[in-house]
Amino acid sequence: MSAFNQTSNLDNDSLARRFTDTTYYTKDDIVKRFGGDIFNTQVDSICRTVNEYRRRYAFKLELSRYDRKSFTTTLTPSILTNYIIDERSMIYYSNNYNNMKMCCVATHSSTLENILNEIYCQEFISYANKYELDIDRDRIYDCLKKGELFDSQDLNSYYNAIKYLINNPNIALDIRLIRELWGFFNPNYHQDAMILRNSELVDSIINDERYPEYSSDTDKISSLLSKLLSFYAEQQFLSTITLACAFYSAFIYIAPLKSHNLEIANLLFMKILADNDYGESSYSLFFSTYIDTKLNEFKKAINESRKTGDLTYSMLFVSDMVRSSIVKNVAILSKEPIPQVRK
Repeated sequence: MSAFNQTSNLDNDSLARRFTDTTYYTKDDIVKRFGGDIFNTQVDSICRTVNEYRRRYAFKLELSRYDRKSFTTTLTPSILTNYIIDERSMIYYSNNYNNMKMCCVATHSSTLENILNEIYCQEFISYANKYELDIDRDRIYDCLKKGELFDSQDLNSYYNAIKYLINNPNIALDIRLIRELWGFFNPNYHQDAMILRNSELVDSIINDERYPEYSSDTDKISSLLSKLLSFYAEQQFLSTITLACAFYSAFIYIAPLKSHNLEIANLLFMKILADNDYGESSYSLFFSTYIDTKLNEFKKAINESRKTGDLTYSMLFVSDMVRSSIVKNVAILSKEPIPQVRK
């Protein structure tokens, strides 16, 4: 009996939930799920069932695409639970981070600083590999531990951007902040220089030649970025993690900057969390290592959202990145005993 016949007795909602709530299937995923033992008419029938189920839980996002349509996202009870788990994980990590910081301040301990150095070191290794910087892990960690400048100006700029956000918690998330962050990565640019790209996107990680509709119209790029910033400022219905996942996904979709879209998207993601109750602990949630290990899945999620207008594909990938980063950081945090305050 074929895999399709084995599932044909399931009611429509069960089938739709199976391909939405457990894993957010694409049409190609559905075909692969049945091992090719399925006709086109059967695929179309299943996809209609799945799409009808998703439309019941569709939430229109005030986020425009290059074709002027709006993105949507699917918020079934199961998917909402996924984001709630992320929120609870972040609360747990943030509380432990803040407890560690409080005890380190009270005892003049460098424990938290050492923990952050390890987290930063992992991110900077990934960054150095991506941009082919001539600096190794031992040297990166040694500079962090001693508080010295890196041998690479690029790494110094990245580190300074992180510290800038930590030291200026009241700065607004707007185009001026994006300009300032981009300036860290491009220290020789003139203050009034155009930071938005005015050519076709060439970032090999974000772009995919199968979907070449990226605009090179700077005015259109500027308009989409402005709408994204307005969406963040005005959104009242999404939880912090859900909002941050949507923002990151849309920013990567627009890819508005001449360079460093991924790094700045990550910094802005952390800024959103920091501004919404999670504070300084947010600035240790880096994504580069996760993207390095799951690059094909990352591109697939971005391109599926781009193709369908359903941002859920990308948002759920970002959710997985968040959870992975939290788990990794909690593990690093847990290795070190909390300094005891003498009574």
